[in-house]
Amino acid sequence: MTDHIDQPLSIWYCDECHQAIHKPAEGMLTWIDSTDWRKKSSEFQRKMPNRFSIVHQNVCDISGDGQSMHLEAMLGVTGLQWWASNLWNGPTADPKIFNGDFEAQSAMDLLYRLQVPYYEQARQYFDSSYASLELSNRTVMSDEILKGIIENAGQAI
Repeated sequence: MTDHIDQPLSIWYCDECHQAIHKPAEGMLTWIDSTDWRKKSSEFQRKMPNRFSIVHQNVCDISGDGQSMHLEAMLGVTGLQWWASNLWNGPTADPKIFNGDFEAQSAMDLLYRLQVPYYEQARQYFDSSYASLELSNRTVMSDEILKGIIENAGQAI
């Protein structure tokens, strides 16, 4: 069992070195944008960015084969609006059309990491039997459920 629960949305874990990122200014969000700009049926075929990672800035963000943004710009209302802009052109524009290979899991995982309290710390324990039972077919995770996963980390059911 863990005896420490981090303040929500205050620490992230680097997807490269797995160490804590204690300040948003120390982190970067990286991703691959694989949009196909060839015309098809008079519309550009947009793909959702994918392979999202949160990494330490200037230490672990070395791949150079994708795009990146400062982690602090991705938090709160501004970050949520950036995220929504990948899915929506706004209330007065034509809708975005995605290819059939849209895969939402990594995109939603990132959104939860950036916006849902306790999710980032709890996700370290998602492979535990306790978490599997608590999260079975669940998409809405309350603070209590996520804190329970953190508190019961490593505990057998």
